[in-house]
Amino acid sequence: QAYANRALVYRNMGPQAQAIADYNAALQINPSYDVAYIGRGNVYRMAGQDDQAFNDFDRAIQLGTTDGRAYHNRGLIYQ
Repeated sequence: QAYANRALVYRNMGPQAQAIADYNAALQINPSYDVAYIGRGNVYRMAGQDDQAFNDFDRAIQLGTTDGRAYHNRGLIYQ
């Protein structure tokens, strides 16, 4: 959770590569951490990397997330 929280700060401050690195670190520790997939997907979406973003949102949904942002953001990519 600490990596995901720091990644969110990086995402909001601008160092997107560091945000991705922290989300990756969180997912290495817990490959089922849906919050990290959603967060990393948001970074990818903001960078225009829709394929990677879609895969992360889709993975969070497959894991059974109850966070509606995964569905919403995946829908934005479809749109």
